[in-house]
Amino acid sequence: MAILFTSLVGCVLIISIYLDKVKSECGISDKLHLSQHRIVGGQEAQPGTIPWIVMLTELGDHVCGGSIIGDRLILTAAHCFEDRVSLSVGRWKVIAGKHNVDKTDPHQREFSVQKIIMHSAYDSQTVANDLAILVLQDRIIYDDYIKPACLPDGHNYYIGQVCLTAGWGDTQATGNFDVLNQVDLAIISDSLCVRRDWYGSDFIPQTTFCAGYSQGGKDSCGGDSGGPFTCKVGRKWIQMGVTSWGILCGAPKWPGIYTDLTRYINWIRDQAQVVGLQLDS
Repeated sequence: MAILFTSLVGCVLIISIYLDKVKSECGISDKLHLSQHRIVGGQEAQPGTIPWIVMLTELGDHVCGGSIIGDRLILTAAHCFEDRVSLSVGRWKVIAGKHNVDKTDPHQREFSVQKIIMHSAYDSQTVANDLAILVLQDRIIYDDYIKPACLPDGHNYYIGQVCLTAGWGDTQATGNFDVLNQVDLAIISDSLCVRRDWYGSDFIPQTTFCAGYSQGGKDSCGGDSGGPFTCKVGRKWIQMGVTSWGILCGAPKWPGIYTDLTRYINWIRDQAQVVGLQLDS
């Protein structure tokens, strides 16, 4: 009888470990598909389909998006914290599992921020190196609505690839602005974005890429900053970029600019190591 009980306990433990591993596996969303949805235009993402996205609030107000890269690590944009007052951690909360802006969702979880790590080479004038990492006070417990994003392990995206970004930002008064929205965007070549009639010298191809369409119409917008730009590779969604900046929203020849995470993997790993935390990405 004792042997049988021990065996049952062992089986339960193995199953529990397996389920925890499945829940924490990065970049997995069986419900997420590319579509014609766009943020400018107000098309709503389905709750739980982008489980790695988080909302950043300052004194209760939505400011930026971010992504889960570890159970106490959030990746976002440095320009969300440009002024010194914004670097006060007590002003900030991170909300995971969020869908509605002004309503409490059944699956959302709120976390306090312990530390804000700005990229030391961030330049507010050129918006170069537009990355920041938030260290949370408490661990995130993963479930079907809250999971980590996968980070790239190399330069594994290609020109013309259609990927996805999301956020709670401005919909240009054409759609539902109080819920999480998503948009499918094509990665555009550096040679186009650096043209004088596009972004010219303001575009930094060494550390960013642009995504959208030459005719405009689809884009991220104000309030979407810091959110994840993800591409599907095999069965996983890989975060290739962080929403950084742009001119207007959805305008021709002015697609969104995204910080290229393939150029910053070592920096992200180094920061996690400095604070003694592990990436789940």
